[in-house]
Amino acid sequence: MRIGLVILLLLVFKVSFGQNNYSLQVVSGDKPAEFFKKHFSYSSHQKDSLHANQEAKDLLNKLRSYGYAGASIDSIKADTLRAVIYIYVGEKLENIVLRNGNVDERLLGDAGVKNAVLSGKPIKVSEAQSVKQKLIVRCENTGYPFASARLDSFSQTNGIFTARVFLDRHDEIRYDTLHILGKTKVKKAFLRNYLGIKPGKIYNEATVKKITQRINSLQFLETIQPHTVEFLNGKAKPNLYLKDKKASQFDFLVGFLPGSAGQKLLVTGEATLHLLSPFGMGEEFYLKWQKLQPKTQTLDIKVNYPYIIGIPLGINANFD
Repeated sequence: MRIGLVILLLLVFKVSFGQNNYSLQVVSGDKPAEFFKKHFSYSSHQKDSLHANQEAKDLLNKLRSYGYAGASIDSIKADTLRAVIYIYVGEKLENIVLRNGNVDERLLGDAGVKNAVLSGKPIKVSEAQSVKQKLIVRCENTGYPFASARLDSFSQTNGIFTARVFLDRHDEIRYDTLHILGKTKVKKAFLRNYLGIKPGKIYNEATVKKITQRINSLQFLETIQPHTVEFLNGKAKPNLYLKDKKASQFDFLVGFLPGSAGQKLLVTGEATLHLLSPFGMGEEFYLKWQKLQPKTQTLDIKVNYPYIIGIPLGINANFD
């Protein structure tokens, strides 16, 4: 009977088309309206009947994904402008058995969910949501930022609730060149190496999320607004909004001491020169000279050049 109602729903939804004025209402005989508002909200204004159909299917799938295994459409009242769907929600089950739908077993292992999907043992419904999220995160960090995962093919046998895990990775994304906006002398070559974002490299969502944090940790550079990413034709172009910090330091102090009998004045002093990224490659030059006592002076020199000719190979040297 319920299969017939779903088929009827599909047929009715194909009849009408509108411009964001097709009304969708969900009514449940065993749950109050607040149940949907708080936990399973849906859009009541749809572009047309086909979009309303998809919204209803998504809602039913979401209910089942969260443990309402018996959720089903009981009846439908629809015309060319409006559809009212009467849904039975049922009681929430605590456990679910997951089976593999179309996910590569290697990816299941890399995401740390292989046992949860392939063991055939019941897990908490909340853990099933975590399985989906772990698969998505793994894809996002390996070139598929638009991946989506879902539970589908629900069944219930002898009180055991079962669903299959399906994954849609969508298109692979690689980095395009960095786009720097703002006034800064920092070179793209430094930022490519420092951030790990190079043209042609596989997109990594975790790396992108850390861009602002990593830039603001530098002594000579900061962001003026959050970064953005443009996706086009399989490429991701990060836009960085930057400005230089005033971080370099130069201090010089000189003094004169009277010499002993028959000697010239003694010159004393100290000087500190600390340059941060003067050439835009994240380099650091430090020099400190001190002569506070006659016949005694110290000179401390430090050089740090992190990326020579734009490659991740640098120099770090100290001289005392």
